[in-house]
Amino acid sequence: MRILIADDHAVVRRGLKEILASEPDMDVVGEAKNGDEALELVRTLDWDVAVLDFSMPGRSGVELIKEIKRRHPRRPVLVRMRPRCSRRAVPATSTRKAPARS
Repeated sequence: MRILIADDHAVVRRGLKEILASEPDMDVVGEAKNGDEALELVRTLDWDVAVLDFSMPGRSGVELIKEIKRRHPRRPVLVRMRPRCSRRAVPATSTRKAPARS
């Protein structure tokens, strides 16, 4: 499985890469540190699954997910997020309304 990782924290990218490298059938084919780089890799690399940080510099998580799904509707996108970001994820992943911010 060819995996694309996008996270603005180098230590997280490195950790994910090390974990995935321990699996014989998984290969990290690209790493991005922001949403714009991630979209460029989505356009240019051959990948099977993307693992994204929801909150990165550049394109917003919602915008990035929508663009990836527009280009590759059948490919899975795993989204990693901090708890405070989870409320903003709803518009990107479903048709339900996002909960009100408190």
